[in-house]
Amino acid sequence: MIRVNLLRDRTTRAKKPVITTETSRVGVAFIVLFLVSILVMGWWWWSLANERQEKTTQIQQLQAESQRLQKVQVEIAEFEKLKTSYEGRIQIIEALKSRQTIPVELLNNLIKSVPEAPTLWLTALTENQAGINIEGSAFNIESIADFISNLEKSGYFKSVELNFWEEGQEAIRFSLKCDRSQRVG
Repeated sequence: MIRVNLLRDRTTRAKKPVITTETSRVGVAFIVLFLVSILVMGWWWWSLANERQEKTTQIQQLQAESQRLQKVQVEIAEFEKLKTSYEGRIQIIEALKSRQTIPVELLNNLIKSVPEAPTLWLTALTENQAGINIEGSAFNIESIADFISNLEKSGYFKSVELNFWEEGQEAIRFSLKCDRSQRVG
């Protein structure tokens, strides 16, 4: 009879490779290193994203500030123009104020120079760059001569010249030309 052994032979059994703790430690170390590197890269990405967000917010704030400052610069330029305009006006006003007394002084000195006897009266007074022109009438030529000498004595007028004189039926018409003294006004 033939005998068949249905049970396995225990002596010829092939041995399965056994995992040792050394290979398992290296694998775990790689897995841990991989997880740590993923965590570090995730943290680095998160910090870069936060930094980018902060920089974007900072750029927006700086752009808003820049626009505000540009508006302020425009306002400053407008105020500078106004300031220059007002300073020019103030200089003109001050110049006018300083010259405001000149006509008063001119008329005061002119009145003081008119002879006291009521024989001379003035009809026109004009001042321009060429000088001062005085026109008037008198009853006699001596009044005109006294008037001319009084103008020269006043110190306010210089180079007094008689342009013309003309005898009429009732009075003598005359015209004088003179300059204002440089020491005055």
